[in-house]
Amino acid sequence: MIEWKRVKLSELGEIVGGATPSTSHEAYYNGHIPWLTPKDLAGYTSRYIKSGERNITKEGLDSCSAKMMPKNTVLFSSRAPIGYIAIAENDICTNQGFKSIVPNENIDPLFLYYLLKFNRDRIEAMGSGTTFKEVSRKTMGNVTVNIPVEKAIQRKIAAILDGLDSKIELNNKINDNLQQQAQAIYAAMFIDNPELETTSGTLSDIATITMGQSPSGSSYNENGIGEVFYQGRAEFDFRFPTRRLFTTEPKRIAEAGDVLLSVRAPVSDLNVAYERCCIGRGLGALHSKDGNNSFLLYTMFALKPQLDVFNGEGTVFGSINRAALNAMPVEIPSTDEIARFEAIVHPMDALIRVNYEEICRLQTMRDSLLPRLMSGEIDVSAIQL
Repeated sequence: MIEWKRVKLSELGEIVGGATPSTSHEAYYNGHIPWLTPKDLAGYTSRYIKSGERNITKEGLDSCSAKMMPKNTVLFSSRAPIGYIAIAENDICTNQGFKSIVPNENIDPLFLYYLLKFNRDRIEAMGSGTTFKEVSRKTMGNVTVNIPVEKAIQRKIAAILDGLDSKIELNNKINDNLQQQAQAIYAAMFIDNPELETTSGTLSDIATITMGQSPSGSSYNENGIGEVFYQGRAEFDFRFPTRRLFTTEPKRIAEAGDVLLSVRAPVSDLNVAYERCCIGRGLGALHSKDGNNSFLLYTMFALKPQLDVFNGEGTVFGSINRAALNAMPVEIPSTDEIARFEAIVHPMDALIRVNYEEICRLQTMRDSLLPRLMSGEIDVSAIQL
């Protein structure tokens, strides 16, 4: 029988906050000390992190109350938003948007990571504040959790979840590599090829463009009733958007395989419709006129600099309309060259889809196991590591 005990998070390690060196001092930045903000974990899919967008200098570290934390510290964002979690792969420090835990010798770091994931919603609900919610160091330290007394049992629980997450992360890395290869092939064939013969045209020559229109809010649901609905880029992931909402009153439809483009705040982010879906006013859908979905997708990747220009349009935020998209200039290769590209890259995109589907299954399995393992419902004592 596994023995569990109830403890406060403060009993599992030191709760550490962070700080921001003055941004008016250039000497505080572009050093060699990894420094994280919650923004660095937005969309971050791995469990371990080495560094963020910016590093700071020793002078910058000494100028504020940021504190260096050792490898295997479990980082937990405590505001804007609450609940991003990662594990430090090396010594690291953060801004004030974290209440991280430097685990003591009685807690396994990877188990602590999953423990915080299991309790994330509960911790988020404890946040307070008028401008935005924040979890204080005291609140974080007073959170009570159940843990196995034996560290060996903690490691067994973590190992089960680690096996699933390791495969998820591997698939993500493979997909990222495949996409980079495909973009390099596109560049070699159609951008950096001085011998290529093309015809000058516009985006409307190769794609039918549908601009999104949001249904009535009363038609939204999270119960799978009606069409899958994507309002904007908030649902975007690496390649395919994440299901969150459905609508019983769809207005504008994208078909499976269509390129989804963020058309406002900001312009140019891309995804691919995994299935038929309704698109809201934050998105446009591009449907290949000749079925060359991979060519259209990587053409849109290549057009990102031109699309980014529209982020300066509009009075409040960037936007692009259908007329501007239709008129966007493109150089169109011969049908034979496009077919040659499709023959190489379409199988790569098909593999990205297969890997994505496996990721979804593994995530579902992990999310099902997490509460059962953390509650002790599943007895792991007989598992051999």
